[in-house]
Amino acid sequence: MLGSSIYIYINVKIKGKDYKFVFDTGTENTDISKHAAYKLGLKTLDAYNGFHMAHFYSIAIGDIIYKASIAFVFDPLTQEKTLEQMDGVIGIDFIRRMGEICIDVRAKELIFPISNIKTKQHIHNIRLENGRKLFIESNDESGNLKLLLSTGEMETYFLQPYYDKHSDKFADENMILQNKGSNVQNIDDVLRVPDIKLCSVGHYVTLSNARIEKNENQVGMDGVLGMDFINRFNRVTLDFNNMSITMD
Repeated sequence: MLGSSIYIYINVKIKGKDYKFVFDTGTENTDISKHAAYKLGLKTLDAYNGFHMAHFYSIAIGDIIYKASIAFVFDPLTQEKTLEQMDGVIGIDFIRRMGEICIDVRAKELIFPISNIKTKQHIHNIRLENGRKLFIESNDESGNLKLLLSTGEMETYFLQPYYDKHSDKFADENMILQNKGSNVQNIDDVLRVPDIKLCSVGHYVTLSNARIEKNENQVGMDGVLGMDFINRFNRVTLDFNNMSITMD
Protein backbone atom coordinates (compact mmCIF):
# COMPACT_ATOMS: atom_id res chain seq x y z
CA MET A 1 0.00 0.00 0.00
CA LEU A 2 1.60 3.24 -1.13
CA GLY A 3 -1.20 5.67 -0.23
CA SER A 4 -0.14 9.29 0.12
CA SER A 5 3.01 8.34 2.02
CA ILE A 6 6.52 8.63 0.71
CA TYR A 7 7.13 5.07 1.87
CA ILE A 8 5.52 1.74 0.97
CA TYR A 9 3.60 0.32 3.92
CA ILE A 10 2.28 -3.23 4.12
CA ASN A 11 0.10 -4.98 6.67
CA VAL A 12 1.80 -7.80 8.54
CA LYS A 13 -0.06 -10.27 10.74
CA ILE A 14 1.67 -11.59 13.86
CA LYS A 15 -0.17 -13.65 16.48
CA GLY A 16 -3.45 -12.78 14.77
CA LYS A 17 -2.91 -9.01 15.01
CA ASP A 18 -2.20 -6.55 12.20
CA TYR A 19 0.90 -4.37 12.23
CA LYS A 20 2.20 -1.68 9.87
CA PHE A 21 5.63 -2.39 8.37
CA VAL A 22 7.66 -0.48 5.81
CA PHE A 23 8.58 -2.44 2.66
CA ASP A 24 12.31 -1.70 2.23
CA THR A 25 14.42 -3.33 -0.47
CA GLY A 26 17.46 -1.49 0.91
CA THR A 27 17.38 -3.06 4.37
CA GLU A 28 19.25 -6.34 4.69
CA ASN A 29 17.34 -7.72 7.68
CA THR A 30 13.70 -7.52 8.74
CA ASP A 31 13.26 -5.38 11.87
CA ILE A 32 10.53 -4.93 14.46
CA SER A 33 10.16 -1.96 16.77
CA LYS A 34 10.91 -2.41 20.46
CA HIS A 35 7.37 -1.30 21.27
CA ALA A 36 5.72 -3.85 18.92
CA ALA A 37 7.96 -6.66 20.18
CA TYR A 38 6.97 -5.83 23.76
CA LYS A 39 3.23 -5.73 22.92
CA LEU A 40 3.51 -9.12 21.23
CA GLY A 41 5.46 -10.62 24.12
CA LEU A 42 8.11 -11.90 21.71
CA LYS A 43 11.09 -13.77 23.03
CA THR A 44 14.26 -11.78 22.37
CA LEU A 45 17.82 -13.05 22.05
CA ASP A 46 21.13 -11.22 22.35
CA ALA A 47 22.74 -10.79 18.93
CA TYR A 48 25.92 -8.71 18.68
CA ASN A 49 27.13 -5.18 19.48
CA GLY A 50 24.20 -4.68 21.84
CA PHE A 51 21.57 -5.67 19.25
CA HIS A 52 18.67 -7.96 20.08
CA MET A 53 16.67 -10.34 17.92
CA ALA A 54 13.05 -11.44 18.25
CA HIS A 55 11.75 -14.89 17.34
CA PHE A 56 8.37 -15.31 15.60
CA TYR A 57 6.52 -18.58 15.49
CA SER A 58 4.96 -17.28 12.27
CA ILE A 59 4.49 -14.01 10.41
CA ALA A 60 2.01 -13.52 7.55
CA ILE A 61 2.39 -11.03 4.70
CA GLY A 62 -0.66 -11.30 2.47
CA ASP A 63 -1.07 -14.98 1.63
CA ILE A 64 2.57 -15.77 2.40
CA ILE A 65 3.33 -17.25 5.82
CA TYR A 66 6.89 -17.37 7.14
CA LYS A 67 7.51 -19.94 9.87
CA ALA A 68 10.14 -19.73 12.62
CA SER A 69 11.36 -16.29 11.55
CA ILE A 70 13.74 -13.87 13.24
CA ALA A 71 13.86 -10.06 13.15
CA PHE A 72 16.14 -7.47 14.70
CA VAL A 73 14.61 -5.30 17.42
CA PHE A 74 15.13 -1.54 17.14
CA ASP A 75 14.14 1.55 19.07
CA PRO A 76 12.52 4.15 16.72
CA LEU A 77 13.76 6.96 18.97
CA THR A 78 17.37 6.13 18.12
CA GLN A 79 16.90 5.89 14.35
CA GLU A 80 18.38 8.52 12.00
CA LYS A 81 15.55 7.89 9.55
CA THR A 82 12.14 8.82 10.95
CA LEU A 83 9.33 6.54 9.83
CA GLU A 84 6.07 7.64 11.39
CA GLN A 85 3.56 5.09 12.68
CA MET A 86 5.89 2.20 11.92
CA ASP A 87 5.87 -1.15 13.69
CA GLY A 88 8.73 -2.61 11.70
CA VAL A 89 10.57 -2.98 8.41
CA ILE A 90 10.30 -5.87 5.96
CA GLY A 91 13.83 -6.28 4.61
CA ILE A 92 15.34 -8.04 1.63
CA ASP A 93 15.70 -11.29 3.64
CA PHE A 94 11.89 -11.67 3.46
CA ILE A 95 11.25 -9.78 0.20
CA ARG A 96 13.41 -12.05 -1.94
CA ARG A 97 11.37 -15.06 -0.79
CA MET A 98 8.21 -13.52 -2.27
CA GLY A 99 9.49 -14.42 -5.75
CA GLU A 100 7.97 -11.70 -7.92
CA ILE A 101 6.64 -8.35 -6.66
CA CYS A 102 5.06 -5.48 -8.56
CA ILE A 103 5.15 -1.92 -7.23
CA ASP A 104 2.23 -0.33 -9.06
CA VAL A 105 3.01 3.35 -8.55
CA ARG A 106 -0.02 4.65 -10.47
CA ALA A 107 -2.51 2.42 -8.64
CA LYS A 108 -0.60 2.84 -5.37
CA GLU A 109 -0.51 -0.91 -4.80
CA LEU A 110 2.04 -3.55 -3.95
CA ILE A 111 1.15 -6.81 -5.73
CA PHE A 112 2.54 -10.20 -4.68
CA PRO A 113 2.79 -13.03 -5.34
CA ILE A 114 2.35 -12.57 -9.09
CA SER A 115 0.97 -15.56 -10.98
CA ASN A 116 -0.44 -13.98 -14.13
CA ILE A 117 2.15 -11.34 -14.97
CA LYS A 118 5.34 -12.30 -16.75
CA THR A 119 8.41 -10.15 -17.16
CA LYS A 120 8.99 -9.13 -20.77
CA GLN A 121 12.43 -10.72 -20.88
CA HIS A 122 14.39 -12.77 -18.43
CA ILE A 123 17.43 -10.50 -18.44
CA HIS A 124 19.62 -10.70 -15.37
CA ASN A 125 19.79 -7.01 -14.51
CA ILE A 126 19.69 -7.14 -10.71
CA ARG A 127 21.87 -8.99 -8.27
CA LEU A 128 21.93 -9.78 -4.58
CA GLU A 129 25.36 -9.24 -3.09
CA ASN A 130 25.92 -11.74 -0.29
CA GLY A 131 22.22 -12.50 -0.62
CA ARG A 132 21.30 -9.25 1.18
CA LYS A 133 22.12 -6.14 -0.91
CA LEU A 134 19.98 -5.49 -4.00
CA PHE A 135 21.90 -3.80 -6.82
CA ILE A 136 20.35 -2.68 -10.11
CA GLU A 137 22.18 -2.58 -13.45
CA SER A 138 23.25 1.04 -14.01
CA ASN A 139 25.91 3.00 -15.85
CA ASP A 140 26.95 6.43 -17.09
CA GLU A 141 29.82 7.88 -19.15
CA SER A 142 32.34 6.67 -16.53
CA GLY A 143 31.22 3.04 -16.91
CA ASN A 144 29.24 0.72 -14.68
CA LEU A 145 27.71 2.09 -11.47
CA LYS A 146 27.02 0.08 -8.35
CA LEU A 147 23.65 1.43 -7.15
CA LEU A 148 21.54 -0.06 -4.37
CA LEU A 149 17.76 -0.04 -4.89
CA SER A 150 16.06 1.07 -1.66
CA THR A 151 12.33 1.66 -1.24
CA GLY A 152 13.11 2.80 2.30
CA GLU A 153 14.90 5.96 1.16
CA MET A 154 12.95 9.06 0.12
CA GLU A 155 15.73 10.52 -2.01
CA THR A 156 18.37 9.10 -4.32
CA TYR A 157 21.89 9.98 -3.24
CA PHE A 158 25.47 9.25 -4.25
CA LEU A 159 28.59 8.40 -2.25
CA GLN A 160 32.34 9.01 -2.22
CA PRO A 161 33.19 6.36 -4.88
CA TYR A 162 30.81 8.10 -7.33
CA TYR A 163 32.34 11.49 -6.50
CA ASP A 164 35.86 10.12 -7.09
CA LYS A 165 34.88 8.84 -10.55
CA HIS A 166 33.57 12.29 -11.53
CA SER A 167 35.79 14.63 -9.51
CA ASP A 168 37.11 16.44 -12.60
CA LYS A 169 33.58 17.18 -13.79
CA PHE A 170 32.36 18.29 -10.38
CA ALA A 171 35.30 20.66 -10.00
CA ASP A 172 33.70 22.77 -12.75
CA GLU A 173 30.13 22.39 -11.50
CA ASN A 174 28.27 24.91 -9.41
CA MET A 175 28.20 22.72 -6.30
CA ILE A 176 26.44 23.70 -3.08
CA LEU A 177 27.68 22.60 0.31
CA GLN A 178 24.59 21.54 2.25
CA ASN A 179 24.16 21.48 6.02
CA LYS A 180 24.33 17.77 6.77
CA GLY A 181 22.37 18.07 10.04
CA SER A 182 23.36 17.21 13.56
CA ASN A 183 22.08 13.62 13.38
CA VAL A 184 24.02 12.62 10.25
CA GLN A 185 27.08 10.61 11.24
CA ASN A 186 30.07 9.27 9.28
CA ILE A 187 29.70 11.93 6.58
CA ASP A 188 32.32 14.61 5.95
CA ASP A 189 30.33 16.78 3.53
CA VAL A 190 26.97 16.78 1.76
CA LEU A 191 27.08 18.37 -1.70
CA ARG A 192 24.36 19.33 -4.16
CA VAL A 193 25.10 19.36 -7.89
CA PRO A 194 22.81 20.74 -10.65
CA ASP A 195 22.17 17.35 -12.22
CA ILE A 196 23.38 13.77 -12.51
CA LYS A 197 22.68 11.70 -15.62
CA LEU A 198 22.68 7.92 -15.61
CA CYS A 199 21.09 4.89 -17.26
CA SER A 200 19.37 2.16 -15.23
CA VAL A 201 18.05 -0.95 -16.98
CA GLY A 202 17.85 0.91 -20.30
CA HIS A 203 16.10 3.99 -18.87
CA TYR A 204 17.97 7.29 -19.12
CA VAL A 205 17.39 9.48 -16.08
CA THR A 206 18.45 12.99 -15.10
CA LEU A 207 18.40 13.73 -11.37
CA SER A 208 18.25 17.45 -10.59
CA ASN A 209 19.78 19.00 -7.48
CA ALA A 210 21.43 15.63 -6.81
CA ARG A 211 22.90 14.87 -3.39
CA ILE A 212 26.40 13.49 -2.81
CA GLU A 213 27.48 12.33 0.64
CA LYS A 214 31.26 12.43 0.96
CA ASN A 215 33.35 10.30 3.27
CA GLU A 216 36.82 9.03 2.44
CA ASN A 217 36.08 5.72 4.15
CA GLN A 218 33.06 4.92 1.97
CA VAL A 219 33.70 1.93 -0.27
CA GLY A 220 31.69 -0.72 -2.03
CA MET A 221 28.98 1.19 -3.88
CA ASP A 222 28.33 4.41 -5.80
CA GLY A 223 24.96 5.34 -4.33
CA VAL A 224 21.37 4.52 -3.50
CA LEU A 225 18.29 4.78 -5.75
CA GLY A 226 15.34 5.81 -3.58
CA MET A 227 11.59 6.32 -3.93
CA ASP A 228 12.07 9.48 -6.02
CA PHE A 229 13.63 7.22 -8.66
CA ILE A 230 10.90 4.54 -8.41
CA ASN A 231 8.13 7.15 -8.63
CA ARG A 232 9.32 8.11 -12.12
CA PHE A 233 7.69 4.92 -13.43
CA ASN A 234 4.14 3.56 -13.51
CA ARG A 235 5.13 0.03 -12.52
CA VAL A 236 8.30 -1.56 -11.19
CA THR A 237 8.38 -5.37 -11.15
CA LEU A 238 11.06 -7.29 -9.26
CA ASP A 239 11.51 -10.94 -10.24
CA PHE A 240 13.83 -12.71 -7.82
CA ASN A 241 13.28 -16.05 -9.55
CA ASN A 242 15.02 -14.74 -12.68
CA MET A 243 17.00 -11.91 -11.03
CA SER A 244 15.43 -9.28 -13.25
CA ILE A 245 13.59 -5.98 -12.97
CA THR A 246 11.27 -4.24 -15.42
CA MET A 247 10.24 -0.59 -15.18
CA ASP A 248 7.40 0.77 -17.28
